[in-house]
Amino acid sequence: MNNYLSDKLRIISLLLMILVVFLHSYNLTVRFNTADINFEGRYNVFIQNFFGKGITYVAVPFFFLISGYLFFLKFNGTMAEFAQKYRKRAKTLFLPYLAWSAWGLFFYFALQQIPQSKNFFTHELIADYSISKFLDTLFIHPIPYQLWFIRDLMILVLISPLIYGAIKYLRALFIVILFTLWLGFLNFEFSILYNISIFYFSLGAYFAIYKKDVLLKKRTENKYWIVTFLWILTVLLKTVLLQLNNDQLLLLSLVDKLSVMLGIVAIWSMYDYIMSDK
Repeated sequence: MNNYLSDKLRIISLLLMILVVFLHSYNLTVRFNTADINFEGRYNVFIQNFFGKGITYVAVPFFFLISGYLFFLKFNGTMAEFAQKYRKRAKTLFLPYLAWSAWGLFFYFALQQIPQSKNFFTHELIADYSISKFLDTLFIHPIPYQLWFIRDLMILVLISPLIYGAIKYLRALFIVILFTLWLGFLNFEFSILYNISIFYFSLGAYFAIYKKDVLLKKRTENKYWIVTFLWILTVLLKTVLLQLNNDQLLLLSLVDKLSVMLGIVAIWSMYDYIMSDK
């Protein structure tokens, strides 16, 4: 990896973090344990759908792609390398995940002891959790639901030898299989691992193993402006479909996935345009 690519990954990662903040600011419903309040208004809903369910949706798959690329970059697949990766990720992923998940449990438990705030909790109270429910919430389905990204990333790290072997043996065919699963035509999901997670992580791994030069190449051709335009256009189309309460779920899903792919290419190439004179 050269300095240009290193800086590019850091700056794009910062942009993606900002998009994640906007992603989680989407809020059109306030839930109480007695009823839900839905906020309406065409402009409010349109803007929130355009950003919260459109532009920002590129962030998470992009993060998985970068994670897969960095994990397998300069990687030879030895057991010593996997062991080193496990030790490092235990400190950077597992311990923070466990700490924040435990904090979420404690914070919610404390709020549920206050009558004024207890009214906002619509599910089972933590004080009523069984041991299995408590462990499941702590490790698998944390209360801070945003941690699902870290959970999936930890699982991907654990099964990284399998991913590495599949890519080395099946090469691009493995990516095609995962891409098909991500599209949803087969109606298949990996237990507690999302299809989007393993597809983009594996795609990043494939680039790191076989296509290093693809990410090193600067993209300043005019055609990438067209990609950016198409990205915005597909996000607008998805927003309109949501606004119309369109019941064509397959169409909505395909437009959503197309916008994500176009968004990744657009952001990646637009960086080269902006930094071309640097």
